[in-house]
Order: sequence, then structure tokens, then C-alpha cells
Amino acid sequence: MRTDRLKRGLALLLVAGMLVSNMDIYGCGTVKAAGESSYGTQMKSGNAGSNCKYTTYDTDGDEKADLLVISGTGPMSNGEYPLKQYLEGIRKVVIEYGVTRIGDWNFGTSSSSETRNKSITSVEIQTDAQGSTTVESIGQYAFYLANNLQTINLPTGIKKIEKNALAGTPSLRSISLPEGLQTLGNNAVNGGSKDGNKDSVIIPSTVTSIGSNAVGGFNKVYSLCSAGAGEGNAAYTLTLDDNGTKSNRYVLPAEAAKGTAYEGTQFDASVGFPFTEEELTKKWTKDFDLETVYSGEHKAVISGDTTFQCSNYIRRKVTFDLEHTTTDGTDEAKGGMFGEDYICTLAPEEKYLLDKESIKVKIGETELTEGQYSVTSRTDETTGANVCTLTIPNAQLTADVTITAASLADESEYKVSLSADGQTVCYFSLTDAVAAWNQSDKETAVMTLLVDCMETELTIGASDKNGTVTLDLAGHTLKSDSLIICGNTCTVKSSQVGGTLDVKLYVENGNTSFQTGVTVRNVVTGNGADSVISVEGADISDLRVRNGSRCRIVSGIVKNLEIMENAAESVFAGGTIYNFFCEGDKRSVILPDGYAVRNPENKERYTMEQLDADDFNQHIEAYSCTEHVYQAGYCIYCRKLTDCVHAQMDTASGICGDCGIHMLASVQIPDEGAVPVYCLTWDELCRCAETMSDGIKYVVQFYREEAFGSNENSLKLTHGNVQIKLGGYTLAMESNMRNSCMVQISGADVTIDNGKLVGIDKSDVLRMETGALKLGKNLEISFNGKRAYGDCIQIGGGELTVDGTTVSDSFLFVDGGTVTILEGSFTGVHCDSGILQIKGGTYNSTTNETHLTTNSIDVSRSGHTLNGLLQDGYAFRKLKEDGTSGDWITDEEVLNGTTFAYGVRAEKKPDAPSVVPSETMEVAHSVKAVRDVSLPEAWEWSTESKDIALSAGVAAEAVAIYNGTDKEIYPEETCRVKVYITNSAHTDADGDGRCDVSECGQYIDGIGAKLAGYSLSLIGNIGVNFYMELSDDVVNDESAYLNFTLPNGTTSKVYVSGTHEDGSTAATDTTVKDGVTYYVFTCEVAAKEMTAEIKAQMIAVNGTRKGTVYTYAVKDYADHIRNNPSKYSSRVINLVNSMLNYGGFTQEYFDYKTDDPANQDLTEDEKNAVKQTVNASMISRMKAKVENAAEVCTFVSAYLSLRSRTDLCVYVKLAEGVDPSDVTFMVDGEPLDPATLKVEKVNGSSCYKLVVPDIAAFRLAEMHTFAVKAGSGENAKTATLQYGAFSYFYAVLSDESDTIANAEKLRNTVKAMYVYCNAASLYIDETAA
Repeated sequence: MRTDRLKRGLALLLVAGMLVSNMDIYGCGTVKAAGESSYGTQMKSGNAGSNCKYTTYDTDGDEKADLLVISGTGPMSNGEYPLKQYLEGIRKVVIEYGVTRIGDWNFGTSSSSETRNKSITSVEIQTDAQGSTTVESIGQYAFYLANNLQTINLPTGIKKIEKNALAGTPSLRSISLPEGLQTLGNNAVNGGSKDGNKDSVIIPSTVTSIGSNAVGGFNKVYSLCSAGAGEGNAAYTLTLDDNGTKSNRYVLPAEAAKGTAYEGTQFDASVGFPFTEEELTKKWTKDFDLETVYSGEHKAVISGDTTFQCSNYIRRKVTFDLEHTTTDGTDEAKGGMFGEDYICTLAPEEKYLLDKESIKVKIGETELTEGQYSVTSRTDETTGANVCTLTIPNAQLTADVTITAASLADESEYKVSLSADGQTVCYFSLTDAVAAWNQSDKETAVMTLLVDCMETELTIGASDKNGTVTLDLAGHTLKSDSLIICGNTCTVKSSQVGGTLDVKLYVENGNTSFQTGVTVRNVVTGNGADSVISVEGADISDLRVRNGSRCRIVSGIVKNLEIMENAAESVFAGGTIYNFFCEGDKRSVILPDGYAVRNPENKERYTMEQLDADDFNQHIEAYSCTEHVYQAGYCIYCRKLTDCVHAQMDTASGICGDCGIHMLASVQIPDEGAVPVYCLTWDELCRCAETMSDGIKYVVQFYREEAFGSNENSLKLTHGNVQIKLGGYTLAMESNMRNSCMVQISGADVTIDNGKLVGIDKSDVLRMETGALKLGKNLEISFNGKRAYGDCIQIGGGELTVDGTTVSDSFLFVDGGTVTILEGSFTGVHCDSGILQIKGGTYNSTTNETHLTTNSIDVSRSGHTLNGLLQDGYAFRKLKEDGTSGDWITDEEVLNGTTFAYGVRAEKKPDAPSVVPSETMEVAHSVKAVRDVSLPEAWEWSTESKDIALSAGVAAEAVAIYNGTDKEIYPEETCRVKVYITNSAHTDADGDGRCDVSECGQYIDGIGAKLAGYSLSLIGNIGVNFYMELSDDVVNDESAYLNFTLPNGTTSKVYVSGTHEDGSTAATDTTVKDGVTYYVFTCEVAAKEMTAEIKAQMIAVNGTRKGTVYTYAVKDYADHIRNNPSKYSSRVINLVNSMLNYGGFTQEYFDYKTDDPANQDLTEDEKNAVKQTVNASMISRMKAKVENAAEVCTFVSAYLSLRSRTDLCVYVKLAEGVDPSDVTFMVDGEPLDPATLKVEKVNGSSCYKLVVPDIAAFRLAEMHTFAVKAGSGENAKTATLQYGAFSYFYAVLSDESDTIANAEKLRNTVKAMYVYCNAASLYIDETAA
């Protein structure tokens, strides 16, 4: 039998000597894996403009996006899409440097009922080092109705805020419009207010255009520009008279200017115009002259109607609060205009007493004496402290006023200052400061150590606080047995050198950053899923990350880093780690894209494999990897994806031969021969599925296992005929795919087989609405052994066929469509509606018992009974404890709701009981009647059959009747049986193969056949002849045949007589000897199979009767000839030896059964004679000859097919311009039928295949003429090739370059075949004579 391997091994080019087949090279695009970022874990990304993109991140580890970043250059696109679908759950928006415009409606909604932008609380527009942004404009409705937006920075560089850009933002309590802003559109920052208590807003002096109601919802609006700000937006106007020249200046109260870009500038009323707040808030006329109270060259007039009120205005020299005592109790005040006295109230904090004797008042540099001002005191009913009121007469107010006072407490005892919202209070302990802040409504605070502190136990924050606190060590040391940071964002810094934390610090549900200048001498532990520890320059002795917490190391030193197995993913983007230990899966430590680790001392680089090793415990630092070393497609140091184009992709394994990358899957279109598309990740496969079309067959082949998760990346199959081959691998959903599904079918025709699909709780594995789905054998669908709130398969429509799939842990849920179960195993099946047809399968609930209508198969809600589900002819059987089928279940048991301990299985009801009598029964000669023949249990002979007598050689036809308790389920209850006298009763003393009983005479093999002998086919095709003596019954039975089982496991039939379904007729010969007709059956084998056994068995009566199995091999008969030299001529023995030598060398070439070679019994001289006596010069006259081929064709290649028969094949390629319809092909002068010609690819070219078939061994020396005639008449041109088997021999033996695979073994095979051919020719000559 010719095989592809034979063809490859023996095919030769006529010219070059060797046929080379080019392998197709499939290419694929480079794909990049999703990775980590300094923002957090990347979730989704896409286009947000021509050169802009959006990316969403999970920053807190809950596997949901909460941060949206816009990056790139140029303007964002207008409109809600594509951002609309990704805003749900986003708390912060970042606009990176490079973006020039925020587009219309990008983050806005058109209705207050829409919720997708309601989670946004902050917007950050990034800047350069000078604080300027590239964003020039914020488009219309950009943040419209972002109800919960609390903060947005508007840096220098923004020139235009268009209409309604920030309208409908009541939670935006304060906003700072940048200097350089030019245009404010209608309602631009008219956000409204939740409580009517928004802060002030300042319209910059650069604004030239203000729309209607551009600024609204703020308590105070200060305009420094000449453009109209709209009704209710009055500004302070100072009219200056400088030597008769008048000009207007717009100014701010000092409190309004404080902390803004205008503090200390000409727009701050405290600069050059020292008026009190009270004076600035009064209504003055334009003509009022202040010259009497202000000496100078300028005259000032205040005009405008102010509509807001402020508390008393104090311009401070040092920090002092009228409501609280401060560090040195020093204050500076302005007053004394228009004949008024200055009144100041000093109220110290609770539990402190004001030292009345310490009060001092200075006017300018002159200290007032007692009597020049008055002091009264009272006791505050709430705090118990004494409150002092100072009254300074107007006459004394000729210069700046300075008031100093002190508490009775020793100022040196203060250890901590707490600053919040511009107020600073000192405390005797950090505990007091923390308690005051925890209990306050202040969201932001700075706690500064004034001295070294020692605390026992301390907790910063509370479960409902969620504030932001900065702990400034200020060069001091904080010691504590336990410091817990809970629910807050905390920054630990040291504004002076030497700040040290000597505490056991726990971060629980909070974010803590340790910055440059801080030394931590004790253990820092992250504890909780919402805990993040950032190291940004600090020196930390011990850092432990556990229980869902994570760390982020950017710079600094961590001397001992311990990441526990239950920690979340951490980021190492810089700094140095000494003694790094990571428990469990090393993926919990994630390096940002392009980063790797090395030894901080000798800069030795560590591979990712070393980092992942269980025993890795080295000093490491993170660095940006630029010198990449690739293995399996990734850099071994930083996991960067190779730039390889994967030109050498192996279609069988999915591994690139160039870079070694291992693809997840490929998508092929086999019918069109298209190049496969390779997918590295599940996301890529999902995107590829979106491009599928109807009417095309796709094959999705998986190459490895994969675990993946995202609510957005279900594999959605809507078009085409899709065959998914899992390849035995497991695909598993991860936790962030909850409320989703793995595969969703809506219109496609899908087949899935051979692998495992594993779901996650609260999700489905497969869903189908329309289309068709077939689930095959060797497929498991489960939730990995866990009971899940989700379905393994959910069908809402379409057609589902299940044939052998195992479905466990959850249900097949049917809510529409048609479901047919042929075979499989199920935890349960629920049917609400639709059509459910059960033809097989086992059904087991997760409880100890299975109830057919409520657990494993639930149809009660559709009002069906169990029988309504079963296909006609099917029924249920109880399962036994070992899982095998037990008794059939009756209708009565179903209707009564019987429970079954081990489940049930649906099976087709048999036409007869499981145990039935054989169609033929053989009995001994001693049995005289049918009644004496035993039947299986529950069977009995019919009354008519019992008395039938038995005789040798005659079949008695009887009827058996089934009488079992379950006989009503069977359509037929009878069985016809033929009863014979058994073979074992026959005797064969004379050895003629027939029974000695005269009235019997049957063949004793039980079928009517006997092997009479063997012979060997030598000169034509190699094979064994079986001589069979047959009974008349077998000869007349057209279904009778001798069945051969060949060495390669295949079978072939040689019929005795008749014409058969495949059109074949009997292939037997007959020979007569001594009046007996023997039927000859021939089995042919390949040369390499001479030592392999052939099995033969006669089969008759449509396969129901089988005879003895006979086993024989070619070498068996060859050995018989060699062992009986007196019976056979020398030429016969020489032919047999040559044949065995040919078989032995062929086995060696094909590496087939080399431990049992055909020539094993030949001497070494007999074997080696072949190698030594045959060479190319002996057959040089037989080499190929080509004539007139240039203009007609090219004879591309030729090969011998070495089956039991030998074929000679030649490939012909027509010359360019030759019309195939005008060509005649001939072999040895005989034209070939064009309809029979085959066209095959050789070296990428389409070639015609010309064949000389079935060349007998003794004819191998003959040459053949292959001719190709193009055209007709005088213009006809004919190309010829003279070629034969010996031409091929010559090509092999004359090629000394060893370019042929296994060259020496092939030459030996050709030499042995040459000798075998000559021996066959000599034998023919002998028989002819």
C-alpha cells in the first residue's frame, strides 16, 4: 500500500535528483499582552480621538474600573461615545499632558436620571513642570450633570470654557479659574449648589467674553475683568486719582485673595490699599474722599454694590485665630478709619486659660500702656475658658496694631500641630490631634510633630472618615506599639532631615504613602483588600503585604519585603529591595511594562523565571529594561513581547519557530485554504470572532489552557459555521467575569468538543439565543466542583444537540428552542419552555436522591410529565451505586414521584429484552428435540416448537417467547431460533475436515470451510495464496467472504461469489485436484511486511457465522521453500532469497520491525552481495531521456510507489501558453482519457500525473515512453520522456551527494530490488522453457 512517507522517501527530480516539497509558511501580526500601569490594572482601552485614546484602570483591586485616563495628542472627539459605556463606576478622570481639547458631551449626560457619570468625583488635568496644561478648551456640556463631581483643577493654558461645560455640578464647592482664561460660555460654571454654601470664585482679569449666567451657584463672585459678569456678579472697583489722572482697578479682599494666584499682587486689596473687611463691604459713593485717613500720593474711592458678607478681616503677621489660641498668640490688626474704635476678642481653646497679664498692644513700634486700651473678660459657658475683649480707641489707631497674648500653659509642652482648612491648633499628643480630626468634619489635615513623640496605641481615621491626612515628622521620631491607618489616604513625610517612624504600623482599608526623608525602623503591614502601601523614597526596614492588600514601590529602600500568598497584585517600579520573599504565586508582584529587576550592587540581571522561583531571596532593584533577551516570544527579564512577525508558526502546536511564542488559538477557514489567524489572548480571539461571516466554515483550534476574566470579553458567535476544537485543554472563567458568560451564540452554527469549560459563580458558561450548537464527546462543562448560582448551559432559542458531554455542578436550563440529548451526564436539567427531547444520558442531582420532576430534571413549571420529555421509543432506567444501568422505570413510578438514590439514565427502549436467545443454537448429537434445549431466564419455547425433532446436518427453526415481568415495554416478545447439532459433537478421525457421522458430514469448523494449504505469489505481486475447500452453503452464499486482517491493522474482503454493494465481484480463482474444487484467495502485502502476520477468517450468513482464524506470513512459506531444496529448483530458491533480501533492506529503510527482518536467516555474504555487486554503471543505459520538451512541457519529477504492487508515476507541467484542452497525454503509445488524469501540486506548481500501474517484479526492467502532444497537424509538437523503474534506480545510485534522506539505506533498497527483479526474470525464463 503506498503511503505519503513512501512517496516522500522515494520521489526524485528528474534533473536534480530529489523532489523537495515547500512547506507553507503562515504569518500573523504581532500582538501585545495587556499589562500593568502606574495607574493600576488596565481593564479596557480604545480611541477617543484621531490621536487620543481612553484607558480604564482598576486602582483598588476590586476587579472593576474606577479610573479613566485620556492620553495622546490633539483634541478629543465630540460626543458621548465611545466613553459612554465605560463611565459607570468611574470615580476619577485624568486628562494627560498632550491632549488639547476636552470634547463636547465627553463626560456629560443629557438627563439627570442617567447614572453613568454620577460616580465621577474628581477630574485631574495634568501639567508640565511649570504648571501649564496643553488643554486649551473644555467643550460644550463636557461635564454636564456630573452631580457628584467635587474637584477639578483648571491649570494655566486653558483659554475657553464653553457653554454648560460644568453646569449641573452642585457638589463642586470651589473652583479656581486660571489666569489666561479668555472666554466663559453661557452657564459655563453655573453648577448650582446642594446646600447653598459654595465657596467664592474669581473671574480672572484676562477674560474678555462672559456669557449669560456663566458663573452661578457660588456665595461670592469676584470679577477682575472689564467684561460683564452678569447680574449679581458685582466686583470691587477702586477708582484711583494719580495727579489728576483717574483709572479703575478691580481688587479682592485679602481673605479672598489668600491662597490664590492673586495673593500679594495688585489685585489683592491688602497691597497698597490697607482697608479692613468691614470697610470694603460697606456701600460707598464715588465721591467719598479717604484722603483724611490715608496719607499718600493716591486717592481711592470704593464703588459698587457688594452682595456678600464676611467675618472680621485680620491681616496676620503670624498665625493666630480669634477662636483658638496659637503657638505664640501674636496678631496684627488694621482699623481706625472713620472715627471707629477697634474691638478684638481673644477666646482660647477649651481647657486652656488666657494669661490676661501677658496681653500687650503695639501701635506701630510703640507699646500702649495700661489705660490706653481696655480689657474685659468673661467665662465661656461651653468651654469654661476665660474670654478677653480688647477695645482700642480710635485715637490710638495711627499705625499698624500688633496684639500679643499667651496661654497659661507652657508652650514647650505642645507636641503636635493640626492644620485643617487654614486653621492651626497645637496639641499635647498625637492622640489628641488625631481624635480632634477624626471627630471633625474636616476632610483634609496636616499633622506636624513639634518634638519627638511616644504613643501607646493610635488609630488614624475611622470607618466613615475617608479623609486625606499628611503626617509630617519634621525631623522628629514617632514611637508607638501600634499605629493603624484606617479608611484614609495618608502621606508620611518629613519636611526636615531625620524623620523616623519606630512603630508597628498597620494599613487597613486605606492608602498610605511613605516619602523621601522618612525612615521606618519597625514593621509595616498591609492588611485588607482596600489597603495600598506606596514607598516613594522612604527607607523601610520591614514591609509585609497580606490579606488582599497591595504595595507600590516607586523609589527608596525596603530591607525586608514579604508578600504573602493571599496578597493582591503589587507593583515594583523602582527603588531597592533587600531580602525579597514572595509566598505562593509570584504573579502577585507585577513589574510595569518594560521594567525588570537586578542586583543593586553588581547590577546582575534576574530573569522572570528566577524571580518566580520558590527559593528566590535576593537583593533587587527595578530598572527599565532596554537590552532584551527573548525566549518563547518574551524577554526573559521584563516579559516584553517580541517584535517577531511569526513567519515560522507551527500550525499543529501554535508555537513560533523563530521566537517560540505559544499562541492561545488559531482561526482557520479550511475550505478556502486561507492563512490562519493566530490569537495570543482570549480578548484577541473575541475580536476575531466579531469578523466572522455567514456561509463560511471556521475552525478554532486551541493550543494551551487559559484563564481569563472580564465582563466585556465573552466569545460572541453570531455568524458562520464554527467548529471549536479545545484540543484537550481547559478554558476557565475568572472572578471578574461574574454576571457574564464564556461563550454566547446568536445566529452561528457551532460545534464544541474535546476539552473542559469551567465557569465562575453567578455566571453562565454557554448561552444561546438563536443558531445551532452541538456539544460532542470528551467535553466537560462545570464550575470546577463548586455549586454555582449560574448555568452550565442556558438555551433561550435555537437548536442544541448534546452527544456525550458531561455537565456538572449546575444545570442545562431550557427556556426556548429545541434541545436533543443523545448521550451525556448531567447534574440537572431545567425546562421552563421550549422542546426537550431525551434519547440518552445520565441524570444525578447534587443531593443524595434524585427526584425526576424536581431535581435532576425539572419540568414541573412547564406542566409536563417526564414521559413528555422522552423521544418516542426511549425510557429511563435507575442507576446502580457503581453507575451502571439498573431496572427500567415504569410510568407509574414517574407519576407517583418516586425518588432514586443514584440517579437515572435515559436509554432507547430495546426491541427485545437485554438477554435473548441466539439466532442460532448448537447442541450435541444427544439432544433429540427442541424442548430439551435450554433458554435464557424468562424465555420459553412456544407450544408448537417444543416437539420439533433434531437431526444432524439439518437446522430446526423454532420460536422462543419472552415472559418477563417487564415484557410490556417491548414491541416484540418472540424470537426465532435455528437449532443445529454443535461442532463439538463432530468427530474427524480420518482428518478430512468433515464429521465422521455418516448422516452428518458437516465441516467441523462450523461454517462449512476448511483450509487446504498455502502458496506464495513471487513474480508479480508479493503475497500469500490461501486454498480453501468450501461447502455448497458457503459457495451459494453471496454474502460469504474471506476476511483478511493486514499487518497495519486494516481489513480487506475477498468474496466467494456474487456482485456487491460497492460494485465489486468475487476475486477468487479455483483449482481442481482429485475431484475436489479448491478456492484460491490471495492477500497482497508491501515489501516491508514479509515477516508480519496475515489473519484470514471465513465469514458467512451476513456476518452472523464465522469460521476458524488462520494466521500466516510471507516469510513462513518462503522458509518452507528454502528448507526443502530438493523440492524446488535453484532459480526458485534464488528468487525467494532475493525477495527476502529485498524485504529486509526495505524494513531497514522504513524503520519497520527491524528486530524481525525478512533476510535474518540469510548469511552475511548473501546480504552483502547485493551491496557489492550492483552499481549505477550497470544500468546507465536505462537513465531518463527527454526530447523536445522546451516548448511543450517540463517533466518535473517521478517516483516509484512500493506497495505490494509497484506503480511508476511521472509529473508533467505544461509550458506557459500551452492550452490544456489542446494537449494529448500518452503512455507507451496509448492516449490517456483526460477525465482520468489527476492534477496535483509539486513544488507549488500544478502538474499532471501520468501512471504506469501494477508493474510485476520481472517487468521492472522495461522502459516506458511518456509523451505530451500539443496541437495538431503540422503545428503539433510532441515532448517525450523515456523512463522506467531502472531509470529511477540509476538516479538513486548515481547521486553521491547524500542529499537524499537516509541515502545509504535507500541505495541498498534499490540494489536489492534490482537483484529481485533479475531473479524474477530468470524464474520466468525457466518456467517458459
